[in-house]
Formats: sequence, C-alpha cells, structure tokens
Amino acid sequence: MKIKFAPVSIILILTTCFLLAFMRYADESFFNLASQANLAEVAAGKLAEAKGGAKVKSLGKQMVADHTTAQNELVALAKKENKTIPMSPDAEHKQALADLNKLSGKAFDSVYMATQLADHKTAVALFSEESVNGSDPGAKAFATKYLPKLKMHLQMFQGTMKK
Repeated sequence: MKIKFAPVSIILILTTCFLLAFMRYADESFFNLASQANLAEVAAGKLAEAKGGAKVKSLGKQMVADHTTAQNELVALAKKENKTIPMSPDAEHKQALADLNKLSGKAFDSVYMATQLADHKTAVALFSEESVNGSDPGAKAFATKYLPKLKMHLQMFQGTMKK
C-alpha cells in the first residue's frame, strides 16, 4: 500500500515546492514592478509640472509627492528585507517618457492623461493582486496601504478625462 501512495506524496511535495517558489517569485516581481512604476510616475509628474496646462501641472505635482513617498517606503522595506529593487523605470516607461517630453501644449496634456490612466489601471491591478494573494507580509502590507491611494489617482484621471 505504501508504494501506491509514494507517487502521490512526491507529487504533493513537488507541487508545494513549486507553489512556494512561484509565490516568492510573484512577491519579487511585485517589488520590481512597484518600484519601476513609482519611478516612472515621479518622472512623468515632473514633466507634467514643467510642461502641462494648469490642471495637468497640479496632477503632476500630486503624482510626484505621492509616488515619491511610496517609493521611499518601498526602498526602506526592500532594504529591511535584503532585496534589491530597480532604481529607474523600465525600458518601456523610459521610452514613453522620452516620447512625452517631445510634446507640448494640448498634445502633451492629452498624452500625459491617457498614459496616467493606463498606468494607474495597471498599478491598481498589480497592488490588488499583491494585497490579496501576496505571501511576503511586508509586500502585502505595502500593497494594501497604497492601493486606496492608487484607486484615488485612477478616479482622478478618469474624472479629468471625462471633462
């Protein structure tokens, strides 16, 4: 009888190991993506402060403040947990920032708002997933803390786009 259960036991052990590795990878991925997103939001916000119309300047200023605060906390958490996180946006965001920097006037405002709307939808999904399914207590707490702020940002951009 023991022989019949041995393959099942091995499968359960391997499945458990796989799930633990996946959960660790998911948390590592969260740290990386959250850092890159914060840094991209700060950079885009600074561009908005410099190049945007009055409403966009105001939104940009808030993005710089809020995402700088979040990034500083994320850096401290990563340091505490002995994790290395990116300290610059990913290539896709860098290209989007370069393209945004080439624009001015209403074109700048329109692209900035559309980009922020898309980025905040992505961030809300990322932080929602981590806050519910994260296995790293620090990452989960961070996601849970900042999810309401990201949802508020998303609502701000959605409301401004409708006007």
